[in-house]
Amino acid sequence: MTDSPTTLHIDATRDEATRTTLLRLSGEIDVSAAAAFEPLHRQPPADPQVVMDFAAVARINSMGLVSRHTSIDG
Repeated sequence: MTDSPTTLHIDATRDEATRTTLLRLSGEIDVSAAAAFEPLHRQPPADPQVVMDFAAVARINSMGLVSRHTSIDG
């Protein structure tokens, strides 16, 4: 079985004045989207506020997605 390339793209911008990271998502979210989210798991945004913009996401298919939970307390 071969891995299909992700069709999800994440563009991150930062507003220093409000200390907010904006993540603009585009494409499709399905099981292959995990690869696009992986950098956020390795190094999450340092800002206290993160906004995820799903306006350009064409499709979300939750079947097969794996939920990862992290604790703020460590």
